[in-house]
Amino acid sequence: MTGPSIENILGLPLHEARAALAAGEAGLRLTDERHGGSGSSLFAADAAGVEHVFHQPTRGRLQHWRWPSDPAIPDLAGAVRRWPGAVRLAYKPLRRATFRAEGRDGPIAVKVGVPGDVARARRAVAVGALAAATGAFRAPRLIASRPDEVVIVWLPGVPVDRLADGDVDAVATAALEAVAAIASTEADQPHYELGGDLAKLRRLAALAAEVDPELATDATVAAVRLEARIAPRLRDYALTHGDLTPRNMVWDASQDVPLGILDWDHAEIGPPERDLAWIADLGVVVGRTLATRDACGSAHRVDQELVDAFAELKAVTRTIRRAALGKPLRADARAAVRRV
Repeated sequence: MTGPSIENILGLPLHEARAALAAGEAGLRLTDERHGGSGSSLFAADAAGVEHVFHQPTRGRLQHWRWPSDPAIPDLAGAVRRWPGAVRLAYKPLRRATFRAEGRDGPIAVKVGVPGDVARARRAVAVGALAAATGAFRAPRLIASRPDEVVIVWLPGVPVDRLADGDVDAVATAALEAVAAIASTEADQPHYELGGDLAKLRRLAALAAEVDPELATDATVAAVRLEARIAPRLRDYALTHGDLTPRNMVWDASQDVPLGILDWDHAEIGPPERDLAWIADLGVVVGRTLATRDACGSAHRVDQELVDAFAELKAVTRTIRRAALGKPLRADARAAVRRV
């Protein structure tokens, strides 16, 4: 075998490790990568199809293990074997894995992780169920839990971003009602901090600087400008979903309540305009008029300028993430970052 070994890759800076895996070094092929608040992860497969995980925490050296092992989640491999038909949906190294499996009465979602993270997931399910009690949408409900595992009902439906155009109006109406229902729900959750969103953008810009320094500079400038636009307008807070993206909404017209909302891990007390920005950002899927309507009733008058600013923040973050991952960018996406 030529090229560096796994041990040598572990001694490289993250961007060099990525380049080595992308080039097929150590007999591995880069298949995916994730960059988040807890660090950066590179996923690669060997010739036998075994998945290797290279994870660098925000503070610390690059680490390596093979899925479904995880040094922080001792029961992860056991859980994957324990649940029939387990298919991984999401994985945050050293924190939690989520997979779909077959339960006794049908499909289920299982979250396995470190106790503190699983406890947060358990509370998130409870918050979603509380908000869904308004009847405006469906949310997962808890089936069983242990300190390192929660089992929840699988919500049937098609992800909103895969729907046919004919469903757009119905989804738009339901999504607006859902944001209003969530905002009217009383819950004891953490408060939104703009600094978290800006810190994520700046971390991604630092990673992107290795491959596209000009765009990274534009994104850093955009972060400063967006903070100046958003911070003074943060006044009226309510319960929000916090991550109301297409992948977290499903639609099933055969249900009495067609809209389902998943993944309440980021639910917090914050500006409803942030949830509305996600909906508006869906564009053709849910319609461009969503953000212009008062979704939260008389209790909260929607600040359209704040919706627009959050939408731009999310768009810039998405663009700089693609750059950090080495993915091609459209010229208009680059121009949009510069115009902020």
